Amino acid sequence: MRGVVVALGLLAGTAYGDVTARFVTTPSGGPYAPRNVVAVWVETQGGQFLKTLGRWAGVRKTSLAGWQAKAGTTDVDAISGATRDNHVPQLQVKWNLRDRAGTVLPDGTYVLRFESSDANPGGARNQGSFMVIKGPTSGNQGTNVTNGGFTALSIDFNNATQSCGDGYEDPGETCDPGLAESCPTTCPPSTIQCFQGVVAGVATACTAQCVQQMITACADDDGCCPEGCDGMDRDCSGGGGGGDDDPDGGVSNCATSSTGAGWMLAVVFVVLARSRAKSSGARR
Repeated sequence: MRGVVVALGLLAGTAYGDVTARFVTTPSGGPYAPRNVVAVWVETQGGQFLKTLGRWAGVRKTSLAGWQAKAGTTDVDAISGATRDNHVPQLQVKWNLRDRAGTVLPDGTYVLRFESSDANPGGARNQGSFMVIKGPTSGNQGTNVTNGGFTALSIDFNNATQSCGDGYEDPGETCDPGLAESCPTTCPPSTIQCFQGVVAGVATACTAQCVQQMITACADDDGCCPEGCDGMDRDCSGGGGGGDDDPDGGVSNCATSSTGAGWMLAVVFVVLARSRAKSSGARR
């Protein structure tokens, strides 16, 4: 199928900008007119499915045979709407120049595919095909184009600049508040003893990220005995919680305290003194 070629002004290899397509559908001659179902998706020039950009269809989406053959039964990436009652108003889809996994696509030629139907599966349907060149060369945008039963088509390219909040993780950014769940507000527990996951940086500056931070504060029952916390942390032996023999259940992960060591030495001296006294009495 012959399509319309649109060259986009885009810096090679960048992820910035998007393509917006606006169009009007027309009847395809089926028995359900003026009700109709519509799908728009993007493929490689070789026909590999990349992403659903829009779908207006409920249970009758099986009438969109071309789209279903490409997208399969799963189209979680689709921006969906209900089956349309007529062919107004004008429809719009937007493509961020990425595939359904969010991966930036390389420069090259891609195909926007449009399909609509007002018939049962296997019946009459309209199909439009529009080629888009992603590359460094600017060119004419599609304006008031007609193809395959789709009219008043316009394709606009927005060449966005790199900035925090533009919906992309630009070079040097760790997150972007324009991306859903991109900037962390909490972090998962650390798997390293005496470390914790904390949020470093600021979301509004696109620098928020989870980092591993060493625990230095004395706190009971966190499973960690930081340096200098002996005697003040139940997680340390001698810190009020004791070791394995302590009925209160302390964790013995610190060295024996100096007080405990002194007490043990005193016991040894008493035993030795008694032993010497007994030996002296025997000699008398």
